[in-house]
Amino acid sequence: MDSIEATDSPKHPNSVAITGWRPIVISTIFGALLPWLWFAMASAELGQTAWIGVAMMLGFLAPPFFLINIAVSVLVWGVVWLALRLMRVPRPAAISGMATGAQVTASLMTAISIVAFADFWILPFIAMSIGGALACGSGAYFATRDKNGIGPGPLVLVVFAIFVGIVGMVVMAIDAWEERSLIQEETQQQSKAIRSDLKKCGDKFAVIDGDKWNWVGASTDSLRGCVGVDYRAGGDYQNPQYERVSIYSDRNEGDYDADCDYYICDEKEDYLLVWGKESKFEEARVQMNEDMLVRIRGSELSEKQVQEILGQLRMATPEEREDLIKSVAEDLAEERFS
Repeated sequence: MDSIEATDSPKHPNSVAITGWRPIVISTIFGALLPWLWFAMASAELGQTAWIGVAMMLGFLAPPFFLINIAVSVLVWGVVWLALRLMRVPRPAAISGMATGAQVTASLMTAISIVAFADFWILPFIAMSIGGALACGSGAYFATRDKNGIGPGPLVLVVFAIFVGIVGMVVMAIDAWEERSLIQEETQQQSKAIRSDLKKCGDKFAVIDGDKWNWVGASTDSLRGCVGVDYRAGGDYQNPQYERVSIYSDRNEGDYDADCDYYICDEKEDYLLVWGKESKFEEARVQMNEDMLVRIRGSELSEKQVQEILGQLRMATPEEREDLIKSVAEDLAEERFS
């Protein structure tokens, strides 16, 4: 049977706390449930409160948002403290602090797992729920017997946090290694398929031989036997003011001016300019040899730039062919497992 014990404190004289099993059970419940608060708030199913959980995660990842974490944690601590006080649980401030600490630790560990492994890891919530329950429960147990002590509660939280960190890193490292192995296997399979595609172009394709343009991507088309290589000027992939150009090497299937009935074509001495609606540049075409037609595309290209690129076109070396195979295969493998 629970008993009532009067305690004196400078702030709350003659406050009354309950002894017995009831405060221990109440504290254990709060310690077990509070670590799941961020998980619940981040759940898309809750809609209206999902932004709070997302903001808390940003608080760990971006320093300007850290004040959100502090504000939410203080609010949670205050609400739990008030609830425990109204239920006459001894040492409500300390027990609320341990429960809030368990919740913050679970949120932090999850944010770390998202950044390090791009994965949402649920183990911190499970472990810190157990740790929070033990810490708060033991804290209430010792508080009912010693008005000035909460026992080993804080140490329990530290031990569980370390446990979560060590076990979590090992589990996620194994998971990442397994995923990497699958990606490598997929890359090898894609490489074989790409080599087969390249044979349809005679293992040859065109590249730009110049310092201004940087290779940023490549693709193959098994239906057309086509190889595409993408470039950006200046090497700044994020700046939209820099031009993007794509070089397509196709099997020579008919005259390179065969579709000029549908486009406006301007035939030059060594190449063909193709214009679309409203005089918008579509592509330039050049016959590299009797077996290969090369198309140069870029929405922001001027005729002067086209002439510059044409002067820098050459056939890819065996090393560049291997680089293309590796680049395309890795991109396709990463895309499959992303």
